[in-house]
Amino acid sequence: MRRRFTCGSVLAPLLATGLLATGCASRATYFRVTHPATLDATAFGNSFAVASFEGGYPQAASQIRRELEQRIAHSLNRSIRLMGQGAGLTITGTVVSNDYQERIDAHSGQCSRRVEAGRDAAGRMQYRTVQYGCTWLTRAGTAVARLQLGVMATQTGQVIVSQMYEQRRDATTSGMRSPYSDENREPPPIDGSSILRTLNSQIVDQFARIILPWQQVVEVELEDCDDDARCERGFHLVRSGDLRGAEGLFTQVIDETAPAAAAPDPDGDTVERLAEALYNRGVARGYQGRYAEAVADLVRAIQMRPNESAWGQQLAAVRTLQHNQEALRRQGAISADTQDVRTGGAP
Repeated sequence: MRRRFTCGSVLAPLLATGLLATGCASRATYFRVTHPATLDATAFGNSFAVASFEGGYPQAASQIRRELEQRIAHSLNRSIRLMGQGAGLTITGTVVSNDYQERIDAHSGQCSRRVEAGRDAAGRMQYRTVQYGCTWLTRAGTAVARLQLGVMATQTGQVIVSQMYEQRRDATTSGMRSPYSDENREPPPIDGSSILRTLNSQIVDQFARIILPWQQVVEVELEDCDDDARCERGFHLVRSGDLRGAEGLFTQVIDETAPAAAAPDPDGDTVERLAEALYNRGVARGYQGRYAEAVADLVRAIQMRPNESAWGQQLAAVRTLQHNQEALRRQGAISADTQDVRTGGAP
């Protein structure tokens, strides 16, 4: 029976810039993927300024503005510039809400505990269970961050992007009131300010994807080529980052298997081995940026195994890979025939 190299759920890969090491024991490989910015700022000189934010929350405004400036200054797209004056685009914002509220709820009930009940004739301590009234306490806090963020053309004031963002988080701690002093405990405090800072950072992360390239980690499954040892070795090479070496092993399987698979009434295992090797090589080529060759391999593999839905998803991902690389090049994030922008800094 065919088995697929896998590790957890499948995430649709989009645009690879590098492999990640992993300790997972099963057969999946991980790529760090880079997505282009939603907004192409090249017409505005790829330059941004961050205006002072409105609203009655100066601490939140200062944090958000500082984080946006840091992201712009250290973007993966090195052609992006942070400017105080003369920037082509200006980021504007209003802190609509940055509030934390909490309450303590009390619920009366019955509790029980073992208490000493004297000693028996042999001097052994005896215990009994007693019921008593107690009160359970719950400290419940809710943090809400609501921000209006936008991008406008500095010279004309034209609003290009305007988006409302909201993040909310609930947190609870518990305590107890009891007639027994050793059980009394107040619910531990909740750091509402820290929660709000986290929510603000999450909103900055969402908004930054409009103006800057951003990364995520995705998982790609490979096939075992009907238990061919070369595909096993190829998988480990892919996982270590040697895509070219893995491609060579997959090609060996293809070259050896293709003649038998092309014969009249080929053996089913032979067809399976060839299709899976083609799929693996298509993945390796796609994540090297050789899209035409990758598409050719994947299309051929799918023609042989049309019911493999994951292969169709991978074919779509490789085509998206190429589209996104072209977008990154237009935006100035890459200049050569590569999409390796990892050295540009943190997204």
